[in-house]
Amino acid sequence: MRVADAVAKFFQEAGVSKTYGVVGESVLDYVDALRSNPDIDYVPVRHEQSGALAASGFARSTTEPAVCIGHVGAGASNLVNGMADAYKDNIPVVALTGNAESESLGRDVWHEVDHLDMFEPVTDWNVRLEHVERVPQVMREAMNRLNTGSPGPIHIDLPSDVAAEELPEETVEEVREALAATPGPSPPRNRVRPPDTEVDSAVERFLEAENPIVLAGGESLLAGADEALQSLMEYARCPLLTSLTARGVVSEYDEYCFGALGTLGRIAAKSVADDADFVLALGTSLTDIETFNFTLFEDAEIVQVSLAEGELARQYSVDQAVFADPTAFTREFEQSLREKTDGPLPEPPEMDEYNREFRDELEAVTNPDDDALEDTDAGLVNPYVPLTRITKEKDPDDIICSASGKNTLWSSLIPITNAGTFLKSVGLGTMGFAFPAGLGAQTGDDAVTVYVVIGDGDFSMVAQELETCVREDLPLVVVVFNDEQLSSIKQHQQDSYGERYLGVDYTDVDFATVAEGFGATGIRVESGDEFATALHTASDVDGPAVIDTKTDPSIEAPSLYYET
Repeated sequence: MRVADAVAKFFQEAGVSKTYGVVGESVLDYVDALRSNPDIDYVPVRHEQSGALAASGFARSTTEPAVCIGHVGAGASNLVNGMADAYKDNIPVVALTGNAESESLGRDVWHEVDHLDMFEPVTDWNVRLEHVERVPQVMREAMNRLNTGSPGPIHIDLPSDVAAEELPEETVEEVREALAATPGPSPPRNRVRPPDTEVDSAVERFLEAENPIVLAGGESLLAGADEALQSLMEYARCPLLTSLTARGVVSEYDEYCFGALGTLGRIAAKSVADDADFVLALGTSLTDIETFNFTLFEDAEIVQVSLAEGELARQYSVDQAVFADPTAFTREFEQSLREKTDGPLPEPPEMDEYNREFRDELEAVTNPDDDALEDTDAGLVNPYVPLTRITKEKDPDDIICSASGKNTLWSSLIPITNAGTFLKSVGLGTMGFAFPAGLGAQTGDDAVTVYVVIGDGDFSMVAQELETCVREDLPLVVVVFNDEQLSSIKQHQQDSYGERYLGVDYTDVDFATVAEGFGATGIRVESGDEFATALHTASDVDGPAVIDTKTDPSIEAPSLYYET
């Protein structure tokens, strides 16, 4: 057994079923090990950054860890942006980098850069496998970190000579023992229970409040808290809000869910948060994005629950910080609440008003005014058209991948009903995220449709992955908002720089023709009437399809983004 074989076996035991990347000499032993390991699929991509983001998309949609690989030097450095994205959103991704031979490290040999220094700021754990006898210990710790506690990315650096080395028999036996003790994928993670006193104290605070709310973050989704939250809301009958990364942990059509909170969230969610005098923050770091630059909850009591101990009370001086698994806490919170009360609790006094406001927002998406579906005065497609048509077309299990830029203000309005079906780079706001993330999500479930809603600037960065989708027969539907500009940045230049534009305008790229050049289906849409037909066609064809939609950037989405 080579070291590379042992590494692959540890990944398999930890629940890894996908590796994405670009091969190079320094990772060939690991790739060769995958040939004899049918439980891990290798998906070759056209750029290492896409591999890291595809791994992130797979992990976000399935809650299972995934691996991306990169060759020494440039290949490894191309992974860094994708790992930074996973780090900011706490996604369980492993970067496995090949490296030069051990005796050459530090001599500035061909390709060499310091991988450990590069990955240190963007991973939760960062290690080099330097000694054969340490393989069982290092890999056991790596898999423990991947599948227990708060989720997050890790980096393993593997010099090429170490990867190829045969393990001594005594080390092989240690590997077998370590494999038997390796924790499986999440959820469940390690389900750290909260102390009873902490739960009871939180319940007392909740019962004393007039307008309590629950705010579920991304950690809740990865911890599989959806059923526990649904049960709690049916009894507590108070508003539930989510972070962008937790959308779908409770259906946004549920009577107690008011969607995502934050600068890219729902207007009604902000109204709910403004009135709150108690916040049960489950698996969220209470970031600037969720809290409108830390201006919310100034007069509210806050109970924060997380397995990320360093995030507890980091952004807010919370009234109670609880180190616990969000799912375990939610279940025990409801149990304590039931013991202290009789029957489902009364709704807060403003609940009817909140519901009217939020249902009006949903109605504007599902049944907009006729004017919103007509072409604009500029003869371009109104963005309401793709927004509405996708909402009507998609099934509950289908996945929305939201890009960066002005188009994300529209895709964020699509109602989400199931956990893991809204993928967005939130913390880093990565351009080039949505398409490779959708690719990864599609490899995780070929029975669903993955809709990638993306701008022309964003898609231009990663369009080469159309070849990957064609080769792997992945039926993504890519809807390009093609307005020939970086419209979000252009609006900032318009509002703050006296319309002094520079670097934001591009020529018209025919992405339908580009798609056809890769062997995908390409459809150009220049009027709203054409979009519905195009969407049906794209959904029915085998393989990927690109709908190149000429949208009008002057139409403003109903959003709080530009007010913050």
